[in-house]
Amino acid sequence: MSDASRFTYPPAPPPAERWRTIRFSVHHENIFTVVSLFEGYDNHAIVRTMDPAKGILHVWYCVDAELPVKRLLEWMAGRFPLVVLQESPGMLGIDGDGG
Repeated sequence: MSDASRFTYPPAPPPAERWRTIRFSVHHENIFTVVSLFEGYDNHAIVRTMDPAKGILHVWYCVDAELPVKRLLEWMAGRFPLVVLQESPGMLGIDGDGG
């Protein structure tokens, strides 16, 4: 019996069900801090600067990491201006929606 036949996995849910996007803005001088803090939390989220001049960032995360991601955003918002612009299911800007 091959290893492949011993394991069965349920079908993966569509990306919109397992991923979330938060689009937010910070002052330009805080972009490095935000990116560095998210990089310190390996495998929790992906963060990208979408518009450096406007301080617009996207953070994509799996629903399993929602609590630590939102806690980190709340912690940062208590230390410097951070405005959540949009929360969406799926991967805004990657799913072909133009984000």
